[in-house]
Amino acid sequence: MAEQDLYAPVRDWLRDALGERFGPRGRVRAVVSADRHLSSVLEEWGLADAFQAASTFEIRVDVAATAVGREGHPLLFLVEVKARPTNLAA
Repeated sequence: MAEQDLYAPVRDWLRDALGERFGPRGRVRAVVSADRHLSSVLEEWGLADAFQAASTFEIRVDVAATAVGREGHPLLFLVEVKARPTNLAA
C-alpha cells in the first residue's frame, strides 16, 4: 500500500478521534494537506492569526486538523503518515 493511500483513512480517524475528545463544540476540521503548505491550510481555515508566525509554516504535513480547546483557543494537530515502520536508530 502506498503512503498516499493512507492519507484519507488517517484523516477520517483523526477527525473522529478529535470529535469524540472535543465533542460538537470542538468544531473539528481535518484535511489531507500533503499538497500544500501548512500556512495555506491555516489561512483557508481563517486561523492564520491564531498561531504566531503562521505565515512561516512552509511545511507540508500529510494530515492537518484543528479543534477548539476548553478555553476557546484553537488547537493544531499534525500527522506525518508512513506506510512502513520507522527506524529511529542512529
